[in-house]
Amino acid sequence: EYIKVGNTIYNKKMEVVRTIPKAADMGGKDPDHIIELCNEIVQEGNSVLIFCSSRKGCESTARHISKLIKKVPIDVDGENSEYMDIRSAIDALRRSPSGVDPVLEETLPSGVAYHHAGLTVEEREVV
Repeated sequence: EYIKVGNTIYNKKMEVVRTIPKAADMGGKDPDHIIELCNEIVQEGNSVLIFCSSRKGCESTARHISKLIKKVPIDVDGENSEYMDIRSAIDALRRSPSGVDPVLEETLPSGVAYHHAGLTVEEREVV
């Protein structure tokens, strides 16, 4: 567990662990360093869960991350590959009664999804 304030990362005892370099804000495109922190975790093979204060915030953050996050190489040939899971998720949403949400359709190929109260039952199950 860590806490980020500005560009400083603290442990739960509020001791400085490190400082995120200025360059990590991607020329102003990522002033909160979300992409930098997500990339670190995803490159290690882990998942990230980000909490946002609104539905709109969930969707815009998902879009932001999906556009800028480093693409992790995935096995597209394996039957049980992550690529197949994502493709299956998009196909399932396209077949659902309400169709696929345009934001999910945009973000899922990058391995980025979101969850909020505005999702349909089908979207919640797939996500």
